[in-house]
Amino acid sequence: MTTDIPVLAAYALLVFFENFDVLLLIMVRMTSFFLLLPVLAGATTPMMVRVSFAFAASYMVFMTGVVDEITYTPNMIGYFELIITEFVAGVLMGFMVYTAFAIIFFVGQVIDYQIGFMMASLFDPITQIQVPVVGNLLYFIMMTLFIVSGGLTTFVGAVILSYEVAPIGGIFILENNVLLLYCLSVFLMYFLLAMQFALPVTGSVLIVDVMLGILVKATPQMNVFVVGMPLKVLVGLVILYFIMPFLVTAFGIVMDDIMSNVIEVIWRMAPNEAYSP
Repeated sequence: MTTDIPVLAAYALLVFFENFDVLLLIMVRMTSFFLLLPVLAGATTPMMVRVSFAFAASYMVFMTGVVDEITYTPNMIGYFELIITEFVAGVLMGFMVYTAFAIIFFVGQVIDYQIGFMMASLFDPITQIQVPVVGNLLYFIMMTLFIVSGGLTTFVGAVILSYEVAPIGGIFILENNVLLLYCLSVFLMYFLLAMQFALPVTGSVLIVDVMLGILVKATPQMNVFVVGMPLKVLVGLVILYFIMPFLVTAFGIVMDDIMSNVIEVIWRMAPNEAYSP
């Protein structure tokens, strides 16, 4: 038994180096997906951690035998075309996840603008941009739900599934109008969903603005800025407090919707004969 261990190790190394080009293509799709995954994206996650995680996931796919062989023009140009295609495929799948999280910042920005928190925007070390206060709160709530619900494992499983549905060298991206229209529809859907999330606060603050306008006409000597700013902050925070449980429930629904969008993108990248709308 002990003599078999070096033989198995040598065989594993032989298979590894013989199919290194396959492993590299698997890692390209995995890495481009993880670049946009909110948990691993950002400057706070060391590059070594992200690369190690992508390599571990890629090696797991490589050892399962899902990608056994690939066909391409036997030169650098043919292999480079496959690298570009795999990179775009990973970015498209990651875009479905990233858009849902990025739209949370938009919700917070709309709310902060209405209640007067725009001057208190924070510099987020994760995304390296100025983020609104409320948006940062909602983002971390959704991030917590993403981690607790096992979203990271689920999405890694979806990427592994993509190698069976849309194999390396068989991805249909160029001139794929169906895929392009679907990505645009997802973006518009999330934009409308963000406006619906922010509507309770914006509607309440609008009512406060109308009331303040009436009070200014009735009592011109009243300083509307002294009264209006604290009142809008108070109303906005109270409304946000009451709708927070509903937002958490809505975030859970969005998480399920993200997963279905990633799977739909995978199917729409598949060859024409594999995709059936």
